[in-house]
Amino acid sequence: MNTAVILAGVTALSTGAGGYLAIRSKDRLHLTLGLAAGFLLGLVAFDLIPEVFELN
Repeated sequence: MNTAVILAGVTALSTGAGGYLAIRSKDRLHLTLGLAAGFLLGLVAFDLIPEVFELN
């Protein structure tokens, strides 16, 4: 099976699981959203920082 198809399936499942978790814990929604934002910022930082050093 194609690797891109497997990766897309895993991404869809993890997104669905995250959405289910966010809906299930409405009283702690701010914590869930903060965690997700932190993960995204960390991902961007770890992706972009090596490129910045590579350009110099």
